[in-house]
Amino acid sequence: MCLEEKDLQRKSHIIPEFFYSEIKLFHEHHNLYAFDLLQYLKSGRIKPIITKQKSGFYDEYILCSNCDGVIINNYETYTRSFFYSQNLPKGKELKARNAKTYIECLNADYKSLKLLYLSILWRADISKQPLFREISLSDKVKEDLRQMIFYGDSRSDKEYPVFFMHTFFDRTISQDYLFHPIKTTFGNEDGFTFFFGGFIVTYTYGIDGLPENLLQYRLHESGAFRALTVPPGKSWELIKEWYNK
Repeated sequence: MCLEEKDLQRKSHIIPEFFYSEIKLFHEHHNLYAFDLLQYLKSGRIKPIITKQKSGFYDEYILCSNCDGVIINNYETYTRSFFYSQNLPKGKELKARNAKTYIECLNADYKSLKLLYLSILWRADISKQPLFREISLSDKVKEDLRQMIFYGDSRSDKEYPVFFMHTFFDRTISQDYLFHPIKTTFGNEDGFTFFFGGFIVTYTYGIDGLPENLLQYRLHESGAFRALTVPPGKSWELIKEWYNK
C-alpha cells in the first residue's frame, strides 16, 4: 500500500477479525463459518466453508507492518469501538432510533468509518482468497482507494460512497453468516455488495441515478451513520434476489 520495499507481514486479514470474533462467527472448533450462497441457491443446502484457519480470511505477504498495524489499524480501532463498545461518550454511540426503519448515529467519525470500509474493498480486490473472486477493481479505482486509505483522505460522501442495510431484527437469518461478496448495480452505478457482521454493505463509485431517499443510508460527511432495517422475514428474499441476478 505504501509502494515502498519493505518486509511484509505473514498474515493480513481482508475483513477485520473483530467482525467475526465480536459476533462469534466461528463454529465450535473455532474455524470460520462461511458458505457459498450460490451453491445454497442451487441445492437448498447450507454447506459451510470449513478450513484449518483459526481466524478470519487473510492473505500472506500483502501489507507491511506500518500499513496494516498502524494506518489501517487506526481505522479498525475506531470502528470496533463504534459498533461494539458500551463506553462511547454520549452522543457518539450507535443507537436503534426508529429501529423499524433504520438504526443510526449522528456523530460518527466519517473519515475513520469510511476508510475502514474502503480498505476492506481494496484488500478484497488484491486478495487471492476464492471468497472474494468477484471483486475486481480497475487500476484507477484501485489507485484512488490506495491513496485515500494511505493518506487519510476520505473525500466527499458522493465519491466512493458506502451504503448500509442490516438484518439484526430478522430472526429468520443468522447474523453469523458470511457470504461471498458480489458485483451489483445501484441506481446507475456499478459496485459491490458484502454480507458480514449482520450488515449488508454496498460500495459504488458515485451516486448517479440513486433515489434521494436511499442516499441517507450512506456514510455522510456530517457524521450521520444510518443502516436501513431489512423487515423481519425479508432477508433471504432480498439476498436471493440479488444473488440470482
